[in-house]
Amino acid sequence: MAFNLTDYPFDQFEQMVKTTPTVILPVGIIEQHGHHLPLGVDVFNCTEPLRIGFDRINAFIAPGFHYCFSGGTLPGTMNVNPQLFGLMISDICSEFVRIGFKNVVMLLGHGGSENMAAMKESIRMLQRRDAKMKDISFVILTAGMLSETAGKYFNMEPEHDFHAGLTETSRMLYWKPELVQLDRLVEDDPEICRMMRTDQDWYETKEKKCITDLSPPPSARRFPLENEHLCQRRA
Repeated sequence: MAFNLTDYPFDQFEQMVKTTPTVILPVGIIEQHGHHLPLGVDVFNCTEPLRIGFDRINAFIAPGFHYCFSGGTLPGTMNVNPQLFGLMISDICSEFVRIGFKNVVMLLGHGGSENMAAMKESIRMLQRRDAKMKDISFVILTAGMLSETAGKYFNMEPEHDFHAGLTETSRMLYWKPELVQLDRLVEDDPEICRMMRTDQDWYETKEKKCITDLSPPPSARRFPLENEHLCQRRA
């Protein structure tokens, strides 16, 4: 059975952590998930499995940390700088270790390339800079890793099932059907859908016009010829 970290006096916790040295930190985000799903999908992604499996989990469940980086800017989406997010995770994990935990599991309801990179780097630096961490286990899990079916759809080719897609909608219909509004489901333009399903970071792609005219600017052409050697030395 799991234990909520919030529910016990300090002296009782001190004894319990000796026999239950594992803590799970749910990590989500407040983020748009289309017209048909609520802003808290990624919060439910990491809290509902813990609620459902509470009696089968031998660990402490910490209060969730549900502020990180999305990259989106639609109404309701909240973004926290990835570097700040990484530092917060590092400090939280360091405190878990200080109070007695030997195994720290971060359960991500929201992945995101920037989040994963910031989290992995923060944990790597924590282990590198603190010798006490060599005996501590840090585990990063995504919600998709808990389900073989979700993993199959996430990795299917050529188009994957990412944000607000089939699996997230299906989970929400199971966990919180009253929050799902299928009658409001709207798809983006087919080409945008294709690109987003192919690469979840496609929205970051930018095009920049390549300047091929390498002739010197007018100011350089006006420079006196006798000073050409000076230009070459400065360059």
